[in-house]
Amino acid sequence: MNLYRIILVDDEEEVRKGIIRKIDWEALGFQVVGDAENGQDALEKIEQLEPDVVMTDIRMPYMDGLTLTSWIRQKYPSVKVLIFSGFDDFEYAQKAIKLNVTEYILKPVNVEELTRILNRVRENLDQEIEQRRDVDLLRESYLSSLPILRELFLNDMVRGNMPAENIRQKLEEYKTKNKPEADPEIADAVNTIKKYLESHYSEVITRKKIEELVHLNQDHINREFKKQTGYTLMEYVQHYRILMAKKMLRETTLSISEISIRTGYDSPAYFSKIFKKQTERTPLEYRAAKAKG
Repeated sequence: MNLYRIILVDDEEEVRKGIIRKIDWEALGFQVVGDAENGQDALEKIEQLEPDVVMTDIRMPYMDGLTLTSWIRQKYPSVKVLIFSGFDDFEYAQKAIKLNVTEYILKPVNVEELTRILNRVRENLDQEIEQRRDVDLLRESYLSSLPILRELFLNDMVRGNMPAENIRQKLEEYKTKNKPEADPEIADAVNTIKKYLESHYSEVITRKKIEELVHLNQDHINREFKKQTGYTLMEYVQHYRILMAKKMLRETTLSISEISIRTGYDSPAYFSKIFKKQTERTPLEYRAAKAKG
């Protein structure tokens, strides 16, 4: 079962860990991919981890939950935002509604209530994915059927009023004889995306930007990209960033902080964590091993 990705944001670590510990996330169809102590910290993790859902407190230092939600709405409009607050404040609730927040939850968080809310969110996400899948299938079917329809209509229907059963039969025969090769449009789109990612790996890369680049739906892009490269978009970005980081560690004397920034990671600690996950070594360990030859 594919699990929806969720990030938890609250300035109280005890609250974050308590919520993570009390909920059977996998049973509800979710996995907690990260947590953050304020909105500013959450920005980077949202960019890197691409969650489907963000649960955030309202009142936090540096950047509050409403400001974070506003940013999410601009950058990732499809992400579901659940706000929890210790304040039964009408003004806060009004602002949250204007930002199209999915749920407004009062603290202390009740496990049963949160479970019901997460079930609703999962059902909503399931429906949205199904709708997007239907749209993609219709588009693909329409594009692949155009030459078939052209032949049928021009050569048979216009001239001879062919019965519907015969039309269906001929359509199937034509499809069998003319199975399309890999769609050159999709292949070009994947190559365009790869070139863009490899040229802009040090920058913030968003789903919206990729969609604008090739004019295709994000789910469709991800599916075709993985089919041709073996990676999802964000897996490829991470793979390429670590590839470039290894090159810099081998060939330059740049500090870990500088390499972190040059490969698109604002936080050296987070960069080191991702690097170790990919290579089983910290950046310093990798550099030392390569220096020894």
